[in-house]
Amino acid sequence: MNILIEKEKSTPEVSTGSKEHILNVVGIIVPENPEFFFEKLNNLINLTYNTHKKIVLDFNLEYFNTGAARFLYKLFINLKDKDDVEICWRYEEDDEDIYDSGKEFESLTSLKFNFEKINL
Repeated sequence: MNILIEKEKSTPEVSTGSKEHILNVVGIIVPENPEFFFEKLNNLINLTYNTHKKIVLDFNLEYFNTGAARFLYKLFINLKDKDDVEICWRYEEDDEDIYDSGKEFESLTSLKFNFEKINL
């Protein structure tokens, strides 16, 4: 695992997975100005996709605010133009809000999400 964006108080850690075309996004997203974080994340996504011609985004988010939700939506919309994209959306067993948010993103963007329940 290689950390690409360090976890901060209001932003998640972004790291490579077991393979270089996998990006793990883990933590919370609650910055006052999410534009800076999402600009870095979008740059990593584009670099990873352009290098490998595929990408897996593995989200394990505890919480995100409405400002971050808007940027997540834009991020997913931008992924629709790419051919080999996989989105894994992890959620804790009792966290209906995160699960429902993933379902809503999937519905709004017509992207296929793979949902994985995390047992505590």
